[in-house]
Amino acid sequence: MNISKRIPLQKVYNTRDLGGITTQNGGRIRHKQLYRSGQLYFLGHDDKELLTGDYNLRDIIDFRTEKERRERPDPALNLVRATPLEIIKDETLGITHDEESDKKLLSAAQDAHESMTNLYKEIITSDYSATKYSEFLHLLAKPSNGAYLWHCSAGKDRVGIGTAVLLYTLGVSLDDIMEDYLATSEFLQPEVEHMIKSAQDMNAGDDTIEAMRVFMGVDEEYLAAALHTMLDLEGSIDNYLERRLKLDAHTKSALRTLYLD
Repeated sequence: MNISKRIPLQKVYNTRDLGGITTQNGGRIRHKQLYRSGQLYFLGHDDKELLTGDYNLRDIIDFRTEKERRERPDPALNLVRATPLEIIKDETLGITHDEESDKKLLSAAQDAHESMTNLYKEIITSDYSATKYSEFLHLLAKPSNGAYLWHCSAGKDRVGIGTAVLLYTLGVSLDDIMEDYLATSEFLQPEVEHMIKSAQDMNAGDDTIEAMRVFMGVDEEYLAAALHTMLDLEGSIDNYLERRLKLDAHTKSALRTLYLD
C-alpha cells in the first residue's frame, strides 16, 4: 500500500508520516519530513518526546478555527514553531469540532452523507479556503530545521484536502492519493468508537449514531467531489492549483526538491 504510515503515539491515533509514498515518476517522499494529523491536545509526555526527538518536529500548521484552538489548544512543544492557518472561518457541522458543533452533530440524523459531499465542494469553491491552502503550500516550500506537521481536529477533511493537494503537487497518482485519504477511517476508528459510546450513554438514537459515523468518517465520494469541483472550476486540477492556489512552477519545484528522493 502506497500510503502514509502511522506515527506510534500513545494518545493520538491519526498522526502519519508521508515518508515512503512513491510518485508516478519513481520518486519517493522523504521520511520524517511531512506529517498529517488530527488535533494534538491529548499528546502525552512520551508522545511529545517522540515527535520532537525521533521525528524531529519543528513546525506545526494548525488548520482549525480560533474557537477550536481555544477549546483544545495544542500543547507547547520544545523548539517547535506553531502557525495558525484557518482553512474555514466558521463552525461547520461534521468538519469543525468545538463544543457547540459537536452538540449539533448529535442531533443531525438526516442527509449526513450529502452534507459532507457538499461541504467538500464548498471548500474548493471558497476563495478564502483557496487562499489558505495556497499559504499552506507556500509555507511548506520554505526549508525548515526539521519536519512539518499540519492538523485540524480529526485530521480527515481539511487535512484530507490539503494532503491530497500536496501529494498531487509532488507527483503522486490520484489512485494513491485516494487510498491514503480512505485509510483515515482505519486510523480514526478508536476515536470514533469512543465518541459513539459516549453518545450511546446519552441515549442517542440509531439515526443519530449513523449520522455520527458519517460525519466522523471519510468516503471516496467526498474527496472525488472536491477533485471534480476543481475540474468544473478550472478545467483541470493543475489549472486549479495554478490559478486558485497560486502554485507556480518555482514553488512546485521547491516542494519536489525539498521532499522527494
